[in-house]
Amino acid sequence: MLKLASMRNNLTFLQFKNALKDFPVFSTTDIYKAFPNIHRRRLHEWVGRGLLKRIVKGYYIFSDVPIEEGLIYSTANRIYDPSYISLQSALNWYGLIPEFIPQVTSVSTKKTTTLSTSIGSFAYSSVKESLMFGYDVLLLGDRGYKIKMAYPEKAILDLLYLNTHLNSVDHFFELRLNSEMFREKVRPDVLSQYLSFFSNKSLSKRVNILLNFMIGK
Repeated sequence: MLKLASMRNNLTFLQFKNALKDFPVFSTTDIYKAFPNIHRRRLHEWVGRGLLKRIVKGYYIFSDVPIEEGLIYSTANRIYDPSYISLQSALNWYGLIPEFIPQVTSVSTKKTTTLSTSIGSFAYSSVKESLMFGYDVLLLGDRGYKIKMAYPEKAILDLLYLNTHLNSVDHFFELRLNSEMFREKVRPDVLSQYLSFFSNKSLSKRVNILLNFMIGK
């Protein structure tokens, strides 16, 4: 928890950094909790000097923090909250699809959008609030980045739910899903349980086609 401090004209970057060192990605709200009287000009100055890196409006990281997978995923969660990693990025994480994903893909209750930043591109697909479930909190890297990542079953359902054109064996073949990893990672009982919350007959039909295709391979 941040310790409140009064802003002084002689506030140093080291003091600023020590107060926010436990935040991999921090917002202006986090900053004002620590330094209620800090002026935005100070932030612009530190960005200009290369000490801070602005991710999107209102969010920053320290420039000397290594850009690694954990930081990127943590950033995806933080800059568009609530959200969790899902879709192609989650499927790639579990080894279900082989392709490198140039964007970090997530789902959120906010509107669908793509955010291009200095550390990567982040794509968010909108779902209703009742479908914001089925994810785990992982700890990644030496810094222990906390990441909200969809379970493989939910990543599959999110993908099919948001892409209604995926409705045939040919389409599923084009996804290049790894059948061995599918059998290892995807729990049919969990998939069925999650599917029931969608209350979507079309989705249920397409999931059955996918299961027959993957398990029968």
